[in-house]
Amino acid sequence: MARAFAPGKCILFGEHAVVFGHPAVAVAVDQGVTVSLRESDNWKLGGVLF
Repeated sequence: MARAFAPGKCILFGEHAVVFGHPAVAVAVDQGVTVSLRESDNWKLGGVLF
């Protein structure tokens, strides 16, 4: 089983300014998202079992 964690971020200012080469202030936060994958013999698409 594969598992990964990505921390959340808080952008204080400059979120779109970095596109034009200006600085921004961002920090990581303890909250985030964890994703787990496991192998299955079933296939589902939009909740429909194939």
